[in-house]
Amino acid sequence: APEEIEELMVAFARNTRQLIDDHNGSIVLSSVLEFAEVHREEVFQVILESMDVAPIPKHWYPSFLIDKLIINRQILDSLRDGKNRLLAALLRNDNLARIYS
Repeated sequence: APEEIEELMVAFARNTRQLIDDHNGSIVLSSVLEFAEVHREEVFQVILESMDVAPIPKHWYPSFLIDKLIINRQILDSLRDGKNRLLAALLRNDNLARIYS
């Protein structure tokens, strides 16, 4: 039922901080970004905040979600000032160099 799916998406979005550090959790969050437009902002904000982690762990699962946002521009464009906020987070504190080194 659609109501049950929406309840599940709400639960996933509310638990983004817990899910983002796990491989399977990032796959779930990828679905939230793609299919639950009303919850994208909540997930996006946690992605932006997670970029400041230092050092970047060997298996850093938010990178999968960042790739999804870059590849699927519709998602990034649907977020309030999404491109500029993502770019600012990537450039902040040499995050881009740390993420992709």
